Amino acid sequence: MLTQAQIKLIRSLSDKKVRRENQLFIVEGPKCVGELLHSRYNIRAIFALKEWAEEAPEKLKKNITIINEDLLERISHLSKPNKVLALVDIQESEKIEPEYIKESILILDGINDPGNLGTIIRLCHWFGIKKIICSKNTVDVYNPKVIQSTMGSFAYLEVFYEDLPELISRLKLPVYCANMEGDNVFKNEISSPFALIMGSESHGVSKELLNLSKPITIPSFQGNNPAPESLNVAIAASVILSQIVSRE
Repeated sequence: MLTQAQIKLIRSLSDKKVRRENQLFIVEGPKCVGELLHSRYNIRAIFALKEWAEEAPEKLKKNITIINEDLLERISHLSKPNKVLALVDIQESEKIEPEYIKESILILDGINDPGNLGTIIRLCHWFGIKKIICSKNTVDVYNPKVIQSTMGSFAYLEVFYEDLPELISRLKLPVYCANMEGDNVFKNEISSPFALIMGSESHGVSKELLNLSKPITIPSFQGNNPAPESLNVAIAASVILSQIVSRE
């Protein structure tokens, strides 16, 4: 059984400060927990229903404590708990050296929505992007909602938090940014490998980063008819990445 102190700690890991103090984050559900087998992350503990524990991979069984549905519901951060919850050690990435980056990267400027960050991580996994570099005001990758939204893809890439203007000024890659006033992404040559900046949901890419990059855009195909004001940042990232990566 879990103690009240343990339950309180697990519940409090929704708070970034608590996560950092304890160097722990939460992973929930069979899919996400299963992906930990393929990652660099160390599992501190797993709390699971008996039905899941009996079918779990052998490498995970040593960490499992079997609990009932009521207790899983008490510790879960999901509206509908999904069989298993793992406590995982935060893995700090090594310091990144911009001058030596030779593969395509995605740069995120002020992304606040956990669901958007999680979806973008899944997109990068799909398109073979292995590094995401975020502004320091982007939502924490270890936020439970971010982790859940990645559907396990967080295990396959690295996420860094850096001073973006300073980092971009040192990059040797061509740097592009998504902007409504940019060049048509479907008609312009995009160099590869590349760095692509995606801006916040409400404000877009900051002016300082715009001055350090080449703007590109996804044009509307509505002609003279009214078009949406903008695209969701994750949707826009998927369109742009598909265009650039398909040309490599």
